[in-house]
Amino acid sequence: MQELQLRLKSLQERMTEVKLSFSLLQGQENEILRGLQFASNQCESYKFLQTSYERIQLFFQSLGTNEQVKLQRWVESMVTYGLQCVFGTRYGFRISEPEIKGNEVSIDFDVIDSTGRPRDPYEEMGGGVADVLAFLLQFIIVHLMKDRCAQIMFLDEDCKHLSPEYRQPMANLLRELVERTNVQIVLVTHEHKYAEAADKVYRFTKPDNLTTIEQIV
Repeated sequence: MQELQLRLKSLQERMTEVKLSFSLLQGQENEILRGLQFASNQCESYKFLQTSYERIQLFFQSLGTNEQVKLQRWVESMVTYGLQCVFGTRYGFRISEPEIKGNEVSIDFDVIDSTGRPRDPYEEMGGGVADVLAFLLQFIIVHLMKDRCAQIMFLDEDCKHLSPEYRQPMANLLRELVERTNVQIVLVTHEHKYAEAADKVYRFTKPDNLTTIEQIV
């Protein structure tokens, strides 16, 4: 009987060790999955920002020298204003002097801190700076193309890396840009602060696999 009790105790101890090992492995798996999701989000953000840079480059190439200088100053001031509306005075935006390389205009973009030093937008505010920067550049492109295309932007969960404390300033910026430029923004979001800044709000639900649309505002 005593031998059986010892075996049971040993088995229970072994089961406890197995459970602990399993829990540790599960924690490691979750950490890896979070890392993969973060990397995926960073890659998506990088592609979006890179596309914005390329489109601004193309717009510069379509202009003469004097117009390029005017556009450079205007874009710098607009992006700096947007970044500072959201994050305060800690960030600005700088565009290098356009250079002719081959048959193309080459320009470089920098997010800078309050001392003028370049900062990596993907590293700042957990990627939130890159999200806001990409949005501002896309907004500027739409506004610059006002004589060629409809003044409307469709955004799907933009600025998802933005920390909660910066979402209200971002909502205020969205509202201000729309009122100042008449560019319409259609935004898909789960963030209530963005919805509260909108003229019209629709809620989409899918009970029983049937999509229902309800106008809230």
